[in-house]
Amino acid sequence: MLDSFLRKLVIAAVAAVAVAAVDAEATVARADSVDSIGPAAGLSKSVKLGLNKSLVIDLPRDARDVLVSNPKIADAVIRTPRRIYLTG
Repeated sequence: MLDSFLRKLVIAAVAAVAVAAVDAEATVARADSVDSIGPAAGLSKSVKLGLNKSLVIDLPRDARDVLVSNPKIADAVIRTPRRIYLTG
């Protein structure tokens, strides 16, 4: 149960950093659907990422930093300054 909480916390932190870097709309594209992360009251959005699953985040502007606090739980790869891959 603690691993599940830490996994969600790391993924939320990665998403928050990516969204905070752009403070505008970002589009989250998955193989089966597309979710939109728009400007809201806060600059973060939680995403659920299953074990051995991945998520592509397309940003409208360049990201500066992406932080993963525990690489055993999740990983973030910056393919371009505007595209980030999250893997769980």
